[in-house]
Amino acid sequence: MADAGRYRYSPLTDGARQRMAVIAGLSPDVAFFELLRRIERSPSQGIRLRDISHGSYGNLHIVQPADMSFAPGEVQAVEQKIHAISGQQQVIIVCRHFGLFAPYGPLPIHMTEHARHQRLLKRNTAFEHFISLLTQRLAVLHYRAWSNLHVALGYENPVGNAFMGRLQKINGFADLDSRFSDYQRVRNSVPAAFLPGRGNLKNLQQILVSYFSIPLTIIPRYPSWIEDPDNRHLQVLGRMGATRLGKRFFDCQHTVKLRIGPLAYPDYLDFQAGGRRLGALLAICRDFVSHQLLFNVELLMTTTPDLSAKLGRWHLGKSGWLKTNFSIYSQPIALTQN
Repeated sequence: MADAGRYRYSPLTDGARQRMAVIAGLSPDVAFFELLRRIERSPSQGIRLRDISHGSYGNLHIVQPADMSFAPGEVQAVEQKIHAISGQQQVIIVCRHFGLFAPYGPLPIHMTEHARHQRLLKRNTAFEHFISLLTQRLAVLHYRAWSNLHVALGYENPVGNAFMGRLQKINGFADLDSRFSDYQRVRNSVPAAFLPGRGNLKNLQQILVSYFSIPLTIIPRYPSWIEDPDNRHLQVLGRMGATRLGKRFFDCQHTVKLRIGPLAYPDYLDFQAGGRRLGALLAICRDFVSHQLLFNVELLMTTTPDLSAKLGRWHLGKSGWLKTNFSIYSQPIALTQN
């Protein structure tokens, strides 16, 4: 601990200590990376360790003294001072565990002894300062790599959120577009579900139930008639096995049924044909299957006696019924396009 006494305020700068903006929370008791995080978050210092092109961390000095004694913690001392020549505020961190000098670093012990011998007997600190320069570069690079994939640190910097940028690269979206906000939000919350080979309908059902907070069941391989009026070249003058009769064909491989509900009034109004929530649900489904499947929607509505139609107050078939009781009504939703 005796080496920490070399990093003190100069008598020429003691008067400037009253004028500088001291960063609160800098203590040797804090972990090394947490100390760098607090320095970076300080608005008065302006140090941006995660920005490669930003040169402001020149005012940060990370020093590892050549010392063979036992270090009880990662950080030995933290000093804040005003540079005597430039007048800029500087932060000096004396660390022991992170660095190149032995016994905690990868260098041989005799190199640590050599640097300590040069400093104590010959008053030559050139080699020690050179190793500290390399230590600072490695510390900044290590902190930058660690913070770029840290969830909490990413949200502290929303402009350059590296963690969210990596998730957006995984799920295929670079920027949030208001036209596709629903399934972009879903992709950002569960990006692993959209990786190749993981797009099964069971995951899709869990995503829809969680996102819309509704009971929903997906029935795969639902048999249905598929309209195909445009491909007329497959309907005339064809060959056996390649000719189709009529404008539609019966198939059970390319249609998925979405059974929504049962929902009570007025929740089921959001999933009527043309509704915004129904459109968002179908957009998420089509994006999940890469537009390779068709969707058939069935809406289950819970009816009660108080929904009996009253003149001028109810919309027949949606919010009001001629005669109703406690039951569940199944309504197929007609989709204009799929």
